[in-house]
Amino acid sequence: MTSQKKAEAARLNGAKSKGPRTQEGKATSSQNAIKLQLSLPMIFSPSEQGMYDELMELFSGLNSDQEIRTAADIAAYARVQLQRVHNASQSAMRQAAEVFGQPSTFKKSIQLAASCRRYEGRAFSKWKKAARRLSEARLKIDRTNQSAECGSTQNLVA
Repeated sequence: MTSQKKAEAARLNGAKSKGPRTQEGKATSSQNAIKLQLSLPMIFSPSEQGMYDELMELFSGLNSDQEIRTAADIAAYARVQLQRVHNASQSAMRQAAEVFGQPSTFKKSIQLAASCRRYEGRAFSKWKKAARRLSEARLKIDRTNQSAECGSTQNLVA
């Protein structure tokens, strides 16, 4: 249960900002998501395409089941995205280290690194969800195969 003091503080804080109000502020704000180009749909570089292909082969193997192939595709895409975001985060941290002695540039670099870390957290979450889905699809197929094998041996015994 929220105390009266906490509820009042929440109302006051909520009233302070409701986002950009001017056209200029709205235009600037609309560009935040694409500033780092980490939230855009991915177009693979050649190395990322190679990584994706290897992961697809690893995740789906020779399995032709559509559910596994779809889960493998989502998992491979999420893993490549996670790697891309991780690389951007590491690059931002290196950039911050290089400009450590320049306070204004250092502050901007640290803010960029913090933004990358937030994207990295989201990408990791998507990767975990995709990996879980792939695991569940594989378990489902394994169970189906096991029950089919058990049914065929029962027919031979009878």
